Amino acid sequence: MTAAKTAPKKTAVPAGAKKPADRQTAKDDVAPEVRVFNWRGTDYEVDTDRIDDLEFIEKLEQNLFASALTMMLGQEQYVTFKEQVKEAEGRVSMLTTKTFLEEYMEFAGRGN
Repeated sequence: MTAAKTAPKKTAVPAGAKKPADRQTAKDDVAPEVRVFNWRGTDYEVDTDRIDDLEFIEKLEQNLFASALTMMLGQEQYVTFKEQVKEAEGRVSMLTTKTFLEEYMEFAGRGN
């Protein structure tokens, strides 16, 4: 003999509850996070989603550091960065640029 099947109890939905949206990922509800990265005394506002952007990663892999920095910082902050690190001879060291990128990636990855 089998037990009679009963329908699951329906619970009342609270008034004003948000209705689920089909095909919506968790990331759809999250606004981009802009964080302040202070590097050598200068604040840079950077969207931390940039390090999760395939085009940004491709630029880094292709050693297109200037393009990657411009994409990450925006044109205005990119100019600020170059002015900040420009050496007496007027050049911007690739080593300094690489250090900036590495330190930012560490900063953005640790969730501060």
